[in-house]
Amino acid sequence: MIHDLPAGKYAISSYHDENGNGKLDTNMLGIPEEGYGFSNDARDLFGPPKFPEAAFDFDGKTDKAIAFSIQY
Repeated sequence: MIHDLPAGKYAISSYHDENGNGKLDTNMLGIPEEGYGFSNDARDLFGPPKFPEAAFDFDGKTDKAIAFSIQY
């Protein structure tokens, strides 16, 4: 949970550190080997999505829950 976040446009990314090594593991081609996801379930074929695709507006006043899928 994040507190005292000012109003603005935000995007969130997350990954499942399955082996607990503190990083997103990738193969030799840079393709993730662990689950990952972005707000709005944004995707891109060749890397992370662009900010506008994952962005959402936050008014700074209300509680907001963001749900998205972790892709494997």
